[in-house]
Amino acid sequence: MPEASQITLRTPSPNLSILNLTDKYWAKKPSPLLCEAFYAISEYLDLIPPLPKPVRYELNYVSLRAPPISIPSNSVRNSTSFTKFIRERWPEAVHIYTDGSLIDGKVGSAYYDVTRNAIARFRLADFASIYTAELIALHEALKYAMQLHLEPRPVIFLTDSLSVITKLQNINPNSNLNYIEGEIIKLCAALRTSGRQFRLIWVKSHAGIVGNELVDSYAKEATKKPTCDI
Repeated sequence: MPEASQITLRTPSPNLSILNLTDKYWAKKPSPLLCEAFYAISEYLDLIPPLPKPVRYELNYVSLRAPPISIPSNSVRNSTSFTKFIRERWPEAVHIYTDGSLIDGKVGSAYYDVTRNAIARFRLADFASIYTAELIALHEALKYAMQLHLEPRPVIFLTDSLSVITKLQNINPNSNLNYIEGEIIKLCAALRTSGRQFRLIWVKSHAGIVGNELVDSYAKEATKKPTCDI
């Protein structure tokens, strides 16, 4: 029988539970809370996937070493000046706008590849938040960009979600990440590994920027889809 000092951190609950049930030391003592918790979930163990360490410690944060940026306000006075700024700053880049929408309790996400006139709309579950919708839009746009193998052109992702940009701009191993944010970091790392240059850019909403206005309308259309895609 293993001694208490031999219980590993990797599997503390099963070993401690065995000791709790068989060792005389525990005969007249209350079961440790850890054991009680283990007993409660033991019948569901096959449904719980192993997770050796938190996902946030497995992410490649270097993939965001070129942090998200904002466009100078004097460059977004109208759609023409904005387009001129983007084309001069990132010539030959693929432009992908993303957006999320929440209307009457219905949630949708969309991305719009201006370069190829490619559009994708996604209906989300009604309990999703607008922040989740914005994240999903960027996540799906990153997945789409990973499939663009025609040429190694840089990609710029444009979103009017300041909350998403702020979170990604300040992300680090100590950040409290949700699943989608973690997947976004993984996709950013995959893009870097593939040699594809990319930037995440914040743009002002409702400023007459054609690409942003169009993707906003596509996200709204996504809320009207009869079934959920994600």
